[in-house]
Amino acid sequence: MEAKVFKTGDVVQLKSGGPKMTVKQYTARDTGGSIVRCQWFEGGKHQEASFPGESLDAVTIDGKP
Repeated sequence: MEAKVFKTGDVVQLKSGGPKMTVKQYTARDTGGSIVRCQWFEGGKHQEASFPGESLDAVTIDGKP
């Protein structure tokens, strides 16, 4: 299975659901896979966290990937 590569500005969502998030930073791991730093707003508050790239799906906004 080929690893997904996300770019800064891509919109993603956890495969398990949750808010739509914007990719802030993508880092490939030497051992395979990736870590994706994301940011989003929840309840008017800025949130930020890192997730394994394998746990994220790209989201389409207004017909744009």
